[in-house]
Amino acid sequence: VELGEPLIDPMLGALETPDEALRLQVLQVLGRFGTGRAMPFLVGPALDAGEPESVRRAAAETLTRIVGTAPSRHEAVQYLLRRVREYLNGASAGPVDYQDQTIFWHWDPASKTSVPHRYAAAEASRMMAARLSRDLYRLSPESVEIRRLFLLANLTQAKIEAGLSRPLPRGNGTIAAQAVALGPETLEDVLAYAMSNDYVPAAIAAAELLAEAGEEALVQSTDGQPRPLVQALRHSDRRLRMAAAETIMKIDPRRPYGGSSYLPETFSYFVRTVGARRALVSHPRVDKAQTLIGILNALGYDADAAVTGKETFRLAAKNPDYEFVLISDAVDFPDANETIQIFRKDPLTRRLPIGLMARQENLADAEAMAELDPLLVAFPRPHDEKSMSFQMRRVLESAGNTLVGYDERLDQAGRALEHLARLGESQDAYAFYDLFRVQEAVRAALSVPALSLQAARVLGSLGTPEIQRALVSQASQHARPLGERQAAAQAFAQAVQRRGLLLTRDEILLQYDRYNRSAALDAGTQQVLAAVLSAIEMPSRQRLKKEGLTQGAEAPKSQPN
Repeated sequence: VELGEPLIDPMLGALETPDEALRLQVLQVLGRFGTGRAMPFLVGPALDAGEPESVRRAAAETLTRIVGTAPSRHEAVQYLLRRVREYLNGASAGPVDYQDQTIFWHWDPASKTSVPHRYAAAEASRMMAARLSRDLYRLSPESVEIRRLFLLANLTQAKIEAGLSRPLPRGNGTIAAQAVALGPETLEDVLAYAMSNDYVPAAIAAAELLAEAGEEALVQSTDGQPRPLVQALRHSDRRLRMAAAETIMKIDPRRPYGGSSYLPETFSYFVRTVGARRALVSHPRVDKAQTLIGILNALGYDADAAVTGKETFRLAAKNPDYEFVLISDAVDFPDANETIQIFRKDPLTRRLPIGLMARQENLADAEAMAELDPLLVAFPRPHDEKSMSFQMRRVLESAGNTLVGYDERLDQAGRALEHLARLGESQDAYAFYDLFRVQEAVRAALSVPALSLQAARVLGSLGTPEIQRALVSQASQHARPLGERQAAAQAFAQAVQRRGLLLTRDEILLQYDRYNRSAALDAGTQQVLAAVLSAIEMPSRQRLKKEGLTQGAEAPKSQPN
C-alpha cells in the first residue's frame, strides 16, 4: 500500500487470478487503498452467490471501506447496469494517452502475475462493458433486459476479437455456446435490439448464431412483416447482410415468407463486385474530376466520376466496390450537403466514408458538418499524390473496422454466387424466389476472372435468351482463359437442356461460322466451339432420335463444314 497509486491497476488485474487465497489478499490491499477505481470490480463479487463466502465477505468489506457501506442487490444491479451501458456507448475505461490508448492490467497464468496490455480506448471500453456485464448477469440472470445487455456486450467483444469477417469461436465456455444455449428467441431479441441501436458487431454475431437454431419459424411471421433476421438483409452494414443471408440459406425455408424477395436482391448486390479497389469522385467540372481520378489511379484505385449529386448517389448505391467517395462542395442537383444526407439515409450508402472537398471560403462550414458525421472528413481539394494520399487515409480511417476491403468483397461475391447456384439448380423447391432478377448482376460477374466459373454455373440454371446469348459470346472469345470458355460452354448446354434453344437463327448461323473458321486455332478452342454447336443441335437430335425410335430411322449426326 505504501508503494502508492502505481500499484492500483496491477492489483485490479490480479483480481482475475483463479487463486482464491491470493484474491483475498488483493481485496484486502485494495480496501486499504480505498480507491473508487476498484468499485466496478467489487460490486459483483460482493453479492454473487456463486462466489466463495470468503470472497463475498472480503469484497463487501472492501466496498465498505471505500464508500462507507456495502450496496444492496438492487443497488448493485442498478449501478452495474448504468456502467455497462456507459461503456457500451464509449465511456472511457481509464486514462487515455496521446495515441488514444489505455493500459489495462490482466492476470497472466503463465508468469503468475499481473501484466499490462495496451488497448485502443474504444476497445478498452468494450472490454469493461463485457467484463461488468458478466457480473451483472450473474446477479440477475432472470431479467430479460440484463440478459440482452450481457449478450450484447460480450458478443460485441467476441466478434471484434475474432474479426468482423471471421466466424465466432465455438466450443464449451465461449460466449457463442452460451448464447446458443439461451435459445433462438433470445438471439432474435438481441439481433433486433442491436440493429435498432446500431450495435453492428453484436448484430452480426447474433445473425451468425441463429443458423445453429435451424428453425424456419425464424423467418415466418403471422402479420406478413419481415422478421428481424429478414430485416437484416436490408441493413446498412454489408457484413450483417451477408451473415443474415447465409443464415437464411442454412435454415433453408421451403415456403414463402415476409421479405423473401430481399434474399436474391442481397445476393445480387454482392455479385456486382469486380473485386477492384474503387472510388467515386463527384465534381461539377469534368476536367477537375478527371484530374482527381488520375491522381487516384496513380495511388492504385480505379475511379468513376459524377457531375451531379443525384448521379453520385445513383452510382454509389449501385456499385458495392466503392471504398470511399470524394464530393466537391460545388456539386449541385442536389448540393453537397443534401447529397451527403441522402447517402446517410439509404442503407446501401449509409456507412460509406465520404471526403468533402471544400473551397477555402467554405472549409470552416464543411469541417463543422464533419464534426456531426463520424464518416465524413472535410479538407481542401487535393492537387497531388502526396496530399491525396494523406486525405484518402483520413477518410478510410474514419470507417475503422467497418471498412470492407476488396479481397473480402470478392469473397462475399463468390459466396453469393454459390448460394444462387444452389437456388437455381432447385428452382422448383424455391419457386418463391424470383431468381431472374439477379441475371443482370450475374451476367456482369461472368466477365470478372475470379467469379467467371461460378457465374456461368448460375446462368446455366436460369437459361433465358439473354443468358444463352451471353454464355455463347463468352465461350467464343478466344482471348479469354480456356477454363472460363469451357465453363460457359457447359453452362450453355445446361441452359438449353433446361429451357430449350432460345437463340435466333442469325445467332445460330454465327456460331457455325465461328466453328468453321476455327481450323487454324488451338485444339481447346475448337473443342469449346464444337461443344457450343453440340448444345445447339441437342434439341434437334433429341427430336430426331425420338422420331427414329418410332419410325425405325436413325438420327443423322451434324458435321458443319
